[in-house]
Amino acid sequence: MLACDDGSVNILVIEDDRRLAELIARRLRTAGHVAETCDDGSAGLERASTNDLDLAIVDVMLPGMDGVSLTRTLSTRGVPTPILTTSSNRSLSTSCSRGWTPWRGAPAALRPERCSDMRV
Repeated sequence: MLACDDGSVNILVIEDDRRLAELIARRLRTAGHVAETCDDGSAGLERASTNDLDLAIVDVMLPGMDGVSLTRTLSTRGVPTPILTTSSNRSLSTSCSRGWTPWRGAPAALRPERCSDMRV
């Protein structure tokens, strides 16, 4: 983990819904973490490839490059950043067919008291 000197975690949120991306980033910042956003898969891939992130939160359905391809490309490049994927219900079946395990507890992770416990 590359956590900042102050113990915060450097997180990239790759989400094309800008309001949702900013909500997630704002909650993470409130919890003391460093959070930035990208709104398409291609820009997210470029940013996540720098190897200076502690976590990437990636939407499955993205313009430019979908989250599945983005994750696969990062893995092929040897980027060690842990990735948490998000998905709407309509793209959940796509995620499951790719071998990803759905986890329905994600909204709890947005509560600031829970984010402070987030360690990768």
